[in-house]
Amino acid sequence: RWCDEARAVSDARRTVAPTVALAAMSAAVAVGFTPLIAGDGWLPVVVGAAVLPHVIGLLTRRRATVLQVALWLVGLVGYVAVTVATSGAPLSRTHTVIGDRLEAGLRILRDQSAPVPDRPGVVLLAVIVVWIMAAAADVLAFRRWASVGALAPGVTVFIWTAALAPDAGQPARAAAAVAVTAAAFLALQHQVLQTRRRPAVGSDQAVPAPRQVVAGVGIAVVAALVAAALAPSLPGAGADPLVDLRDDGRGSSVYQTRIPPLVGVADDLQLGERVELFTVAADAPQYWRTVALDQYSSVAGGQWTLKADGGDIDRGLDDDVPAGSIRQQYAIGPLEERWMPAAFDPVAVNRPDTLVVSDSRTLVTGEDAVTGLTYTVYSEAPAATATPSQQRATSPVPGDLVQFTELPPDVPAEVATLAREVTAGATSPYEQASRLRDYFRDGAFTYDPTVDLNDSADATLVFLRARRGFCVQFASTYALMARSLGIPARVGVGFTPGTLDPTTGRYVVSNFEAHAWPEIWLPDIGWTNRFEPTPPSGAPGGSDLPGDTTGAGVTPPVTAPPPTTIAPVPGAADPVPPV
Repeated sequence: RWCDEARAVSDARRTVAPTVALAAMSAAVAVGFTPLIAGDGWLPVVVGAAVLPHVIGLLTRRRATVLQVALWLVGLVGYVAVTVATSGAPLSRTHTVIGDRLEAGLRILRDQSAPVPDRPGVVLLAVIVVWIMAAAADVLAFRRWASVGALAPGVTVFIWTAALAPDAGQPARAAAAVAVTAAAFLALQHQVLQTRRRPAVGSDQAVPAPRQVVAGVGIAVVAALVAAALAPSLPGAGADPLVDLRDDGRGSSVYQTRIPPLVGVADDLQLGERVELFTVAADAPQYWRTVALDQYSSVAGGQWTLKADGGDIDRGLDDDVPAGSIRQQYAIGPLEERWMPAAFDPVAVNRPDTLVVSDSRTLVTGEDAVTGLTYTVYSEAPAATATPSQQRATSPVPGDLVQFTELPPDVPAEVATLAREVTAGATSPYEQASRLRDYFRDGAFTYDPTVDLNDSADATLVFLRARRGFCVQFASTYALMARSLGIPARVGVGFTPGTLDPTTGRYVVSNFEAHAWPEIWLPDIGWTNRFEPTPPSGAPGGSDLPGDTTGAGVTPPVTAPPPTTIAPVPGAADPVPPV
């Protein structure tokens, strides 16, 4: 017994070098995921998942196999909990978040071509794959003493990643790294096996006799034939697969809205009766955005639209949740279309089938309609104030945002001329944006939801001359003027916060809270909705941006009586289950 323990200690010491070499090979296989996943921020996490199982294996080399396997499982759960699975989320939600992100990762792999975005769900899948690969290799190398067999898990994963890689050059370089580290492992492991008087290839047993090999192959062939014949008739053969990577057509990324969003706002505001559309429990009141319109065209008299297809669409949103993010729990009533309300800027949603317009984080449900949906969103709201350095910041517009400064050539020159006059003397984009907002909020413009205007360029001139309109005209005109100054701009559509129900603690949002506002991009700030040109009003559709004090000393005109009746939606105020 003493001799066995002494040999175990000696073996553990001798395996340090081959363990390091095998860990290097696992790390090389992990680096082989680079062509499949965009970016490189995920790489240290995945490489760590390839190395840590070998560290655990080395430290538990003298322990029972059951204990070693248990520590690998515990280590995997702990590793994903502190890295990609639940970063930014409470520990009490660990199991739920892991499940949601795994599902989101599988959907991304199903729907998109490599390289896929480095979403937490995708990184989580990579971590699990390389962890299991490394642990299996360690068992084969140092429990079964099968040197060549220990290379099989890593080689299998590498072949899989190389087959999916869109660039043949990167797998070739990774293959060289895998080959070098594998050769180093075999050489070092050979020395260990020589001291044990074991073969360098295979397990502790001698190489099987030819008749045993033939018998094994025969049994495998017979088993495959029997399985192919009997599998279709087994119970549950027709059930849904545990992991379905086929595209079944649900949650199509092709969505044609029935009613243009800005027309929908006008319809909601002019509806004679207040109708409750949804409720939301939130950490703080915000604008609940449904869509961001980023293209202006003079077609059909002029209109703002959202165009997104192909690479513009992601499925699922599971980014890290920064500290201070706003948690919202929605219960949707008779809200039309498939747009999902969410405070800007959403970073995570608990429904992995959600379609996401990547440029603006516009959310679209994967269901046939948003009516009756309950979901939770985390959003990182724009700061209410800017620092002095942010207000002074000037820098060129990034290349990927130039599209948000484009205007058709037939936009009246008066729009750009007025924008330059209003902002004359401004020394930064922030100051230009502030002066544009103040131009509409100084009391000279009248908020009137009964005005019958559309968002064409001619209607913009009518609005500027008459100085009367509702939120659609204010938002559209501000965005056009901002673009004429070279400031990226788009039009957000959604709802103001609504009325807080003290009984349920939820904000009740109706059609009379329908609203449109501009969103602009500024240096050192990014996209923000804090430059609200529409005056506050007791009439439907007036601005109600939390923390907005612009024009506080001006008494805004009210041209329509405030609504007094609410038609509740049954069940809309029921508590929403947490993520």
